[in-house]
Amino acid sequence: MQVYVNSETGYLRTVLLGYIDNFKICEPVNSVQRYFFKHDPPHHDLMLEQHTRLVEIFEEYGVRVCRYDRKPDNMGRPFARDAITVINDNLFICLMKNRPGPDIEDLLAGIENPVTHIDRGIVEGGDIILDKDTLYVGMGERTDMKGLQWFKEKLGSELEIQPLQLKPEFLHLDVVFNLLGKNIGLIYPPAFEEASLNILKKRYRLFEITAEEQFSLGANFISLTPERVISEKRLNRINDFLRQERFEVITADYSEVSKLGGSFRCSTCPLIRDML
Repeated sequence: MQVYVNSETGYLRTVLLGYIDNFKICEPVNSVQRYFFKHDPPHHDLMLEQHTRLVEIFEEYGVRVCRYDRKPDNMGRPFARDAITVINDNLFICLMKNRPGPDIEDLLAGIENPVTHIDRGIVEGGDIILDKDTLYVGMGERTDMKGLQWFKEKLGSELEIQPLQLKPEFLHLDVVFNLLGKNIGLIYPPAFEEASLNILKKRYRLFEITAEEQFSLGANFISLTPERVISEKRLNRINDFLRQERFEVITADYSEVSKLGGSFRCSTCPLIRDML
C-alpha cells in the first residue's frame, strides 16, 4: 500500500481504525472520561454498535477499512488517530505521552512508503491538522516544544509548520478545531491563546461552536470528501450549518464512544486521500 494524505478533506480512500470489542474501563486519562466514568459510564454493547456503524458507513461510501493487529487491547485502542499520522507520502509513528502505541507490525509490513518513528519530545496525532502546504501543530498537554521542533527539522523545508497554542485543559487540537472543505473550519475560540486564534481567523471562515458542543466533540468530525462529512447526530445546530453550506452530512450516533474523549476523527487515521 502506498499511503498519501495532504489534507483533512481530500477524497478518503483508505482509513485505519482500532478495535472496541475488547475495551475495558481503566483509570480515566482525560476530563471527558473523568466526568462520564463517574456519572454515566459507557455501555460496551452500545459502543460496539456505534463503532460497527461507523465501519459500515465507510464501506457504504467505498472507503477501505484497515485495522490494527488483533492483539490484547486497552482503553486507548479505539482511537487510531493519536498513534499514527500520514503527512504527504510519509507515515509517522507518534511518540505518545501516557501509553505505548498499538501493535501495527502487520500493517507496516504492507506499507511501501517511508515509515518514520518520532524520537524526540511528545507528539500525538490529535494535535496534527494538515492543510496542503501547512501543518498545524496543537501545543498543549499532549504535544510539546521538542515534538514541534522535531517536525520543523524534518518537514520545515517543504511545509509551513504552524504551532497553535491551546489552553491547558484541552487535550488535543482536533477537539477544538477542524477543517472542512470550502475553506471553512469549526472552532471553539476559548480553547486558544489569542495569537493562535487570530492566525486561524485570517485564513479560514470559522463557525464557532458552543461549550456544550465542544464537550460533545462537535469539532471531531471526519470528512469523506471536500463536500461530504460524518458528523454526530445529536448536534443539530452544527449539522444545520453544514447543510446550509451545502455539505452532504452523514449523521451517526457516536455518543457512547465519545464518552472516552474522542469522536469520529479520533477513531480514524486516514492512510490514503486524493490530493487537493
